[in-house]
Amino acid sequence: MTFVEFLLQNNITPPISPERWQELRKEYRKQYQKVYRKEYRHRIKRVELLLSPDEYKLVSKVAKHYEERVSAFLKKAALAYTHTEIYLPLDTDTEEIKLLLTRSGNLIAEIIYASHIEKHISEAQFTALVQEVRQMESTLNTFFVAPKAIFKPFIQES
Repeated sequence: MTFVEFLLQNNITPPISPERWQELRKEYRKQYQKVYRKEYRHRIKRVELLLSPDEYKLVSKVAKHYEERVSAFLKKAALAYTHTEIYLPLDTDTEEIKLLLTRSGNLIAEIIYASHIEKHISEAQFTALVQEVRQMESTLNTFFVAPKAIFKPFIQES
């Protein structure tokens, strides 16, 4: 509704004093905002976010670098994060891979141990190989249990 429609709807006709005009403008604006907010509420959802001073400082620094307002930057960052594809395997797949790695590691350890008895491999080589298999198992376990998509914006230290 326009201001003229508001005046006609309320049967207000000239002459109108400047004070009354200001009152009518305020009343119209109040009514207009009420209708607008009611319609807007159904189209758009509002979200509040609370940040600590340190978090706000970091976010505002990054937003400033990208020449964005903090709220606009956070909205874009959240949407970008949600559109990032993250691979989360099924628990059965994870358990199967863990079991496979463990069996493979045990088999390698047995082979190396047997050759160690025959003095074809040194103790240092044996230890290094076992350690490498354990590290591989640990790394893959970490990846499959908790894969991560990391968003690291440019942060210029000052």
